[in-house]
Amino acid sequence: MYIELKRQDVQCYRGTTYDDSITLQNENKEPVSLSSGDKIIYGIKPRYSDTCILEKVLTLRDEINGVYPIHFTPEEMNIEPDEYEYDASIQTTDGNFVKIIPPSTFEILKSVTMKKG
Repeated sequence: MYIELKRQDVQCYRGTTYDDSITLQNENKEPVSLSSGDKIIYGIKPRYSDTCILEKVLTLRDEINGVYPIHFTPEEMNIEPDEYEYDASIQTTDGNFVKIIPPSTFEILKSVTMKKG
């Protein structure tokens, strides 16, 4: 599996739906699937904390045409506007833990309107 680590800073408005995705590729830039039992772990944490406040764990079952979708609901994204950090790693069944997105900025922006019950 080819992994080119580069910062991927993102933004989301407070209390809105957030969708992103991860595509795994080999050295020829062709899509690669996780093996059975492997996991992509995607976590968001406050900048000065070691504790994730949001986390998604993706497996082979989540793959859609070579893409692993990341989805957070408006309720999950209803967090204080600020700069947070996130990253993503693959945990393999043979015990490896490989970073696929290095720590990057996840900025929550202010929002005037919010979802109503």
